[in-house]
Amino acid sequence: LSDAVATKRLSHAAATATVPVWNEVTWPFPIDQWGKGKAFRCKAADCGAEVTWRPLDFDLLMVARKWDPFSGAPTSGQYDITYRRKDVSRWAEYYDIPLRMVAWERYDWLRFNLAATEAAKQPGGGAKFAQAVFALTMGEREERDTESVIAAAAHDAGLDPRRLIESSKNSDTKAQLHHAITDAVALGVFGVPSFVLDGEVYWGNDRLTLLRWALTGER
Repeated sequence: LSDAVATKRLSHAAATATVPVWNEVTWPFPIDQWGKGKAFRCKAADCGAEVTWRPLDFDLLMVARKWDPFSGAPTSGQYDITYRRKDVSRWAEYYDIPLRMVAWERYDWLRFNLAATEAAKQPGGGAKFAQAVFALTMGEREERDTESVIAAAAHDAGLDPRRLIESSKNSDTKAQLHHAITDAVALGVFGVPSFVLDGEVYWGNDRLTLLRWALTGER
């Protein structure tokens, strides 16, 4: 985190920037593979950037920020559930990613994010685990309950399923996630996915074009 805050804005990838992406497993699109996504069209190495996946839990983030736009009546049209479902379907079609609407009450999403906190300790582990959870809950595959998803996602990500299941119930892991959220709030993060470059927040997959411009100077 301190490396990201200290990173200087690049002109033409003369150095390597550490760009943390603050995300949670419920965000359905693989922005961690930003070199493959149509919205970015730039491999991280070509942009002089190293992407570091940082776990979040959106509900806990909203508690920390003391404001939840999804609590009560929608504060604007973008938070209306009908619009959001249509919007996420459009993005799935654009990215050519299988998407099915999930029964949110079927799973314990906090446990997924706790497991992701542990997975993120391994290089690339957080992103791989999050992708696998998406595939098992909203994508082409399906598992019956929370622990089955964690176990299968860990296996797919090359991680220890038992370690991630235990971490998802562990108070120490929860403390680590809370600490990560405190760091995110201090940086100004207010949603997912959020990229931080040179102390500035770029929120949303539709801002990836601006992030690329900031990294390379190319339009």
